[in-house]
Parts: sequence; C-alpha cells; structure tokens
Amino acid sequence: MKTVFRRTIPYVPHQTTVITGSRDAVAPVYSEVVEGRGQSKLFKYLLSRYPYLGWSGIVGKNMKYLVFDREHNPLACLLFGSAAWKSAPRDNFIGWDAATRAANLQLLTNNMRFLILPWVRVLHLASHILGQVARRISSGYERRQVFDLPPIKVETTEHQAEKKLCPHCGCLNKASFPEEVQQPGQYGPRLKAIAVYLSQYQLLPYERTSELFADLFGHQRSQATLINTNQACYEILEPVEEKIKQQVMDSPVVYFDETGMGINGKREWLHGASTETLTC
Repeated sequence: MKTVFRRTIPYVPHQTTVITGSRDAVAPVYSEVVEGRGQSKLFKYLLSRYPYLGWSGIVGKNMKYLVFDREHNPLACLLFGSAAWKSAPRDNFIGWDAATRAANLQLLTNNMRFLILPWVRVLHLASHILGQVARRISSGYERRQVFDLPPIKVETTEHQAEKKLCPHCGCLNKASFPEEVQQPGQYGPRLKAIAVYLSQYQLLPYERTSELFADLFGHQRSQATLINTNQACYEILEPVEEKIKQQVMDSPVVYFDETGMGINGKREWLHGASTETLTC
C-alpha cells in the first residue's frame, strides 16, 4: 500500500460563525480574484481544510475566486483551470471535431473546485455565486508583464515659416523659426545627447558610435558630425566647467591624479583634480 503525504497548509484565521437564512441576509455577495499573499494563503487553507479532495496545488493556467458577504466574511471558494484537451461528451454536445476543438479550446474553462463553506447555509446561494462568477470570469485576468523597448526610429519634424509679400510696398515678410532651428537640416537635441553620451561617457570610438546609430536607428552619422556635436556640447558646458573648477580650487582638500595615454605615438598625460563631489 502506497502512503501519500500531503503538505500541511498553515492555519489562517477566518470567521466560522454559522450563517443561515435567505440570500438577502448576506447581500450584497461579491467575489474577488485571489491576489496577494494574504488572500492566497486563505484560499489554500480553506480548500485544504474543508473539502474531501483537499488541496495539493494546481498546475497550468488558473483563476481563483473568494466570495464574501456584506460583512466581508468568506462564503465560498472557486477554482477554474484549463479545459481538458479531449472530452467526448463535451465535444459531441458542442459539435466539435478535432480541428474545431484545437482552434477554440482556449475559450473554455474547467470548474475544478466549488466550495460553499460548511457553516454557510443560505438558500440559492450556490446558483447565485455561479451566475455572478460566470458573468465576470471572462473579465478576470492573469498578469504577465513583458518589458521591452518600442520600435526605435529617427523622426523628422519639418518647420515651415510662411512668407508674405506686401501688396503695397513690395516688402517680403517671413515668419520666424523656433530659436533652436538654425539650419535647413539639422539633428535634434535627443539625437545629439545620445551621441555625446556614447562617445564621452561610454567611451565608444567615433567609428563604432557611427555604426551603432546605423544599426539601431537606421541613420548613420559621420565621424565629423559626431566631433562637431561633442564640440558644441563642450561650448554649452563651458560656463558649468568654469564653476566646477572654481569650486574645486576653493575646496580645503583636493585630490590630484595623472593618467598616461598614447596619442599619435606619443606619451601624453591627463591631469585631474577632484573633491568628494566634483571632478575637473
């Protein structure tokens, strides 16, 4: 004789006072999808303690419901799982052949457990709960999240400045463009920021940065353009750099370092000065 050991489900406190009478005495009855550790522990304990089938876990897709009365006392548990792949009485009743069943089986679910708690004796409660859950089960859900990037592409925004010729004096008047739009064709601030970040912070060589733009964005930038972008960023940040230098010089403690590197076949040195929060 084979002995089967079942895992013991820890006790979860719950109301067991006898509930009797008509459905109006407990209305409104409401069902909740089991979510969170608290509800999950209560659901597992109730199914392991009261029905003769017990609880040994569930495999595959499933939906769990707890049903409560107006005082938030548990009344029932329902468990739905994936429908059986083949069931001759069911398939014959619906009129399914093998191909139709394979295409539509995901539209069915199997009611694996339906427990009215033993101290609950309310007339017509079971049919009311089944009807309520059947109406909402299609709106229930199982969460699965996928974190991904949206399709990456370069967008072109065209600005148009209207020109008007004065019919009286013949003077040509032209509307102004946004201040940052200075050229007939130019790169926007986000594209420039990525280029500076890749080449200056991630230390990618210009050639590989250019390749990355072509591979990811479908838009290749020349090395000369990348150099010009870095130069423009340097000029914008020059006032910030001067402020950092001044704060470093005013600091009572400064750390100095030098790093050697080869440039055009010669040994050059990069000197740095820093504090706990600033580096120049």
